[in-house]
Amino acid sequence: MTSKEAYFQDLESIVTDQVYLAASRDELENEIAENMWTIGVSEELAGAIAPAEVQAFLQRVKCNRRTQLAQRGQPGGLRYYLWHDPQAGQLRFNFISVLHEALPFRAPVNACADEAAIIRAWLQDSGGVGAPLLDSADYRVQVYEEVLLNY
Repeated sequence: MTSKEAYFQDLESIVTDQVYLAASRDELENEIAENMWTIGVSEELAGAIAPAEVQAFLQRVKCNRRTQLAQRGQPGGLRYYLWHDPQAGQLRFNFISVLHEALPFRAPVNACADEAAIIRAWLQDSGGVGAPLLDSADYRVQVYEEVLLNY
């Protein structure tokens, strides 16, 4: 098994993790705590992993969450969102109820329509290219968002 195969094998528990489904807007903090994942990668692996491979992994995670929604018969859906935290060098993603109208960021958010662009930024940062220093007054979180509906 190559180190890349081992890396993705180590992420398998994320695919089948049980999602926390909130019944009300008051449960946002619980959703964040239970449904957020962070992924890091070494500089060596960052150069060997293609964004499409990460997207395929994330697609499996999203498919599992849709299945969980259907199995539980919970109406509505989940808001999936993905961002790169350059200070931590991590790719982060979360699932919250569609009951929440806004994403839970303190910093201003720039919507990004291309999930792969965020993944590329993370892999480049992890690959030693380096993120620019963040001035808190100018920093905007680049976030990809998708709604997973229960169908």
